[in-house]
Amino acid sequence: LYANAGSLQNKIILFITILIVFSISYLILVYSRHLLFFLGKTGTRVAMLIMGLMLLSIAVKFIIKGIFDAVQLYSA
Repeated sequence: LYANAGSLQNKIILFITILIVFSISYLILVYSRHLLFFLGKTGTRVAMLIMGLMLLSIAVKFIIKGIFDAVQLYSA
């Protein structure tokens, strides 16, 4: 990602974005007990289902891109 960022402005934006994601992940891990208590059993199940759906959509995207790239590679 860093090599593809190009200009200095894009590299700074990338770095700041990575820091934001790191910070959010850290806060979620630190306050996980509070989040579990707040969400309860049903909320935790819903969150797990939503995360599973997001993971599934990413996996399908990778598979479709891989098939598309393979067809392009072997048809040329």
